[in-house]
Amino acid sequence: MKFKIKFFFLFCFLVSTHCFAQDKQIDSLFSQYNSQSAGVAITVVKDGKIVFKKGYGLANMEYDIPITPQTVFHVASVSKQFTTFAIYLLEKEGKISLDDNVQKYIPELPSFDKPITIRHLCSHTSGLKDQWSLLTLAGWRMDDVITTEQILKMVSMQKELNFPVGTQFQYSNTGFTLLAEIVSRVSKMSFAEYVQKNIFQPLAMTNSLVYDDHQKIVKNRAYSYELEDKKYEKRKLNYSNVGATSVFTTAEDLAKWTMNFEKPIVGDPKLIERYNEISLLDDGKPNILAILNGDTIYHAKGQFVRNYRGIKLYNHTGGDAGFRSYLVRFPEKEFSVILLSNDIDFDRLGNGLKIAEFYLKDDFEPQKETVQQPKTDNSNEEVYQSDINKFVGNYYSSELNTNYEVAIKDENLFMQHDRLGTIELKRTGENKFEGIISFYVTINFLEDEKKNITGFEISNFGAKNVKFNKATQPISILPNDNPVAAQLAQAQLEAYNNGDLEKFVKPYDEDVEIYLFPNQSYGKGKEWMRENYKKLFKNSPNLHCQLVNRIVLGNTVIDHEKVSGMQGMETFEAVAIYKIENNQIKKVYFIRK
Repeated sequence: MKFKIKFFFLFCFLVSTHCFAQDKQIDSLFSQYNSQSAGVAITVVKDGKIVFKKGYGLANMEYDIPITPQTVFHVASVSKQFTTFAIYLLEKEGKISLDDNVQKYIPELPSFDKPITIRHLCSHTSGLKDQWSLLTLAGWRMDDVITTEQILKMVSMQKELNFPVGTQFQYSNTGFTLLAEIVSRVSKMSFAEYVQKNIFQPLAMTNSLVYDDHQKIVKNRAYSYELEDKKYEKRKLNYSNVGATSVFTTAEDLAKWTMNFEKPIVGDPKLIERYNEISLLDDGKPNILAILNGDTIYHAKGQFVRNYRGIKLYNHTGGDAGFRSYLVRFPEKEFSVILLSNDIDFDRLGNGLKIAEFYLKDDFEPQKETVQQPKTDNSNEEVYQSDINKFVGNYYSSELNTNYEVAIKDENLFMQHDRLGTIELKRTGENKFEGIISFYVTINFLEDEKKNITGFEISNFGAKNVKFNKATQPISILPNDNPVAAQLAQAQLEAYNNGDLEKFVKPYDEDVEIYLFPNQSYGKGKEWMRENYKKLFKNSPNLHCQLVNRIVLGNTVIDHEKVSGMQGMETFEAVAIYKIENNQIKKVYFIRK
């Protein structure tokens, strides 16, 4: 009996010593985070219990609020597994089928050669262009207020896919926004309400929510940061869209989520098994993200699956603004690691696998050597035959409802957008260029049979070959006759496209008169302009006026315009005639085609 008691205490001592060593290893791993830095919250789950939880650094650097395992983080793309799980719950209830045509629930989705199904959305095989890719190409910033409604409207304008439906795997946030919308329309409640009622509440994830309103106040939340020149700066996020992102949760609550995969409270073992299955293309081949050092990484409904050093794992990373998240599960070992950080430079994947190594090192196979790819020698500068002047012009995309001006500065080509400023282009081929528009982009200028430039196709990580057509060059007759008149008209146009009410009305005379050509009075006075255009800008957030042609004749400016995004109207062409006196617009005549 004494021997058994001694053995028991020896076992407990060895276990506690081992756990203490792991705690010290994790502390060492995150020693750079302190009371003056951003940081990370961590939980480690083993055999259905949290065996480690801790916070490092600050959740709010303005008020010196520390990070704890109860700190609420935006988890970005880790949100996707809740979206697909909600879809599987609806299917279990018999309310949807994974093979339903998405248009059954979202009829405004355009028709393509083959129907897009819910299964395609869940598996990133729809071919739909990525929403962040499209928005940035359209001139949006990633810290803009971006709503689900705006994304749905943009998707409804798409004319082509990245690839035929079901034939390839390509990561697309758009598909998960559509999935959340399906959940909302089928359940007759908001996506946030559905997930709260059917996932968070049953799992007692009391500090979790779907953040569908960027103005909502959330207690105990973290804000995100980036270290620039040895000083931290805020990285803002104003999302009001859900499905692809926007779950707010804690490291502790996500531990409860991982435990649900071992002993389901939400769903059942059969649902979990189907949910964890590798996604397939339409021809039955598996969805493959990449092959890394001989290991194939597959996709499974908001998770990636691989055999990591002899053990199967399910994981996903997340990253928006300065938030970085990582959730990894090793089902065979009933082991999980959750990392939630507000530091943009946090190495989520590397640190997560290091923590797994601390606990599972005796179970892992030896680390494979990383295969180094040979470096390409790009030292020889290419000489191109065509003159870059031929690319100069204005280009418009009806899919994105936006335009770019391509011009030359210091013998180099660049692009200009109303909201983005100057975008430098680097030449990579006769008609090919590359640059940065939030993300890396490639541009291929298109020619007709006479070698005239007719437009370009632009691609980034999630949108391929988005077409822009070259517009008729704006021209100016007698450009030096009255440059002030041209400048006034241009300032008014730019303010119109930016929705800047005060700048828009500034060039107008207090008693300005507005006519519908030839002499039908439409309105009078600067205050009338302010009130009417205030309503227009509010009700038409995608309003845009593309200048096709401009003529300046003395005190008269004649603009040929193409107007799109006006509430309740298709794109139309118009001519605006401005009569200018004493540096102010006195009369305006509109002719609408």
